[in-house]
Amino acid sequence: MLLRIGKLIYYILVFISAMMSLGMIVCVFSTHFSPAKYTIISSWGLVFPFFLAINIVSLIFWLVVKWRTAWIPLLAFVCCWGSIRAYIPFNIPQKAPEKSIKLLSFNTQTFGKWFGRRNMKKFNENAVNQYIRNSGADIVCLQEILWIDDINQYKMDDIYPYGYLTVVPARSRLAIFSKYPIIDAEIITYPTVTNCSAIYHLLIEGDTITVINNHLESYKLKNDDKENYNEMINEKDVNKENSKKLLNKISFADSLRALQTDVLYDLVEKELRCRDGVIVCGDFNDSPVSYVHYRLTRLLNDAYTQSGNGIGFSYYHNKMYFRIDHILVSNNYEAYEARVDKSFKESDHYPIYTYIKKRKSR
Repeated sequence: MLLRIGKLIYYILVFISAMMSLGMIVCVFSTHFSPAKYTIISSWGLVFPFFLAINIVSLIFWLVVKWRTAWIPLLAFVCCWGSIRAYIPFNIPQKAPEKSIKLLSFNTQTFGKWFGRRNMKKFNENAVNQYIRNSGADIVCLQEILWIDDINQYKMDDIYPYGYLTVVPARSRLAIFSKYPIIDAEIITYPTVTNCSAIYHLLIEGDTITVINNHLESYKLKNDDKENYNEMINEKDVNKENSKKLLNKISFADSLRALQTDVLYDLVEKELRCRDGVIVCGDFNDSPVSYVHYRLTRLLNDAYTQSGNGIGFSYYHNKMYFRIDHILVSNNYEAYEARVDKSFKESDHYPIYTYIKKRKSR
């Protein structure tokens, strides 16, 4: 009798382990399908961390209890290795070579909500302004900037002689500051409010480099939504009706962001054919395990995956922790020392930066 009970428990645990492994695989492969067409699987990537944690526990458990059964979570890790590495990379630290270009991307939350002071005369005292000035970055891409109409009001021309400000009513404003000449710039609008991208062509050491700065569709979660999300994560008295509304809101945002991603994909593909390099950065409002990240990294490399370490979440407010800010670079550039700077907390996002160096032609 005890033997039968033991076998039954074993098979139940095997079944649970298999389901958790399958769940992680589904999370990863769901990123291959556009949420604009397959809304039912659009949110699977958000629960990837849960399945990853469960499978790590499952692997350790089987290695200790019955090592031959460890093939179940191991198979899942093999199938999902690319996404695991994108989500939580580990790299041997490698110092950026001399004459590398430092890129900084930062959602400033309107310069730490500086807009409330309405005093541009004291703008140089602003903490976000000072952080950018002291960053040592050669190219700075900003999202959710101040609601002003003139790039000269930022007063950074002593460090950054070149800059461009997007001015699109009712949309998230973007800006770029550069130590390199900006040849031209163009705004890319989407059929949704508060989101846009901007494409700049920079002249860097004789090469024409494309930089695309982005603020893609956000979930637009209100405080009630965020509280409900935390209740779902912590399994506390979840209101089913509110949870359904939250999931619908997430799915709708995913579908809009997928359409924006498809526009970006076509644009990057075009730029790769006619430019000397392409950089895509900004607030993607999506994690490394998502359709957005999967699609764009078919053409570009994630600088953080290539040279960063750890989860590196860049959004941290309301007990919600995600890496939704990214820097992607074309294959002819190598990324070094990618970091999410958690020491600076004036915005609801952390700044993210990396160094890049052009690969030597063979």
